[in-house]
Amino acid sequence: MKTSRSQITISVLGYLARHLGGPLVEKGIRMRRDQLDHLPPAPGSIVMLGDSITDQGEWQELLPDLAVVNRGVGGETSAQVRDRLARSIHGPTAVSLLVGTNDLTAGTPHWQIAANVAAILDEIERRAPGTPVLLNGIMPRSAKFAREIHEVNALYKQVAGQRPTVEVIDTWPALRDGENIRSDLSFDNLHLNGKGYEQWLTVLRPALDRAIQQRSHPTSTDS
Repeated sequence: MKTSRSQITISVLGYLARHLGGPLVEKGIRMRRDQLDHLPPAPGSIVMLGDSITDQGEWQELLPDLAVVNRGVGGETSAQVRDRLARSIHGPTAVSLLVGTNDLTAGTPHWQIAANVAAILDEIERRAPGTPVLLNGIMPRSAKFAREIHEVNALYKQVAGQRPTVEVIDTWPALRDGENIRSDLSFDNLHLNGKGYEQWLTVLRPALDRAIQQRSHPTSTDS
């Protein structure tokens, strides 16, 4: 099978991320995790769970009317997010989950990313049965990542379709310009700027409201 130029580029980026930036990233992850270990989320919180895109959001100001806690850790992969669920999930009202983009940079196989996400969802359900989870699709980056992102997001939809408490949030309509992230929403083709978070909320906030309503007025099938 012929290897595309974009696949080669992504493989090189993964190598550099693992071998050059790895020690610095891992140290940052340890420090952030240690801080969060001392701050268990209060029961009833809305947990924003993910990597640096979640971590960098000023959620208490973006969602001032909600009891929201930020459990994003910059640099983490889906496996690393899964590893700290016991310290992140304490009877939440809802969970917003965004993971996977760092896996793509690291060259993680698509099936493995989806398997990790499925394990995260199952562990949330085990720890907090019936909790609505908003599974955000991987956001657009530069066009060279587009094919891989679409493939993983399709797997996310399959994973969510097997779990009634999970809703997939398609972030692309709010953030895309063709196969790229919009240039006015990111300064590095990965992380969101202020306007980028506002755009994300156009699709995330209505889903959060639905999740809160679901917990406040459960149907007979939820009991």
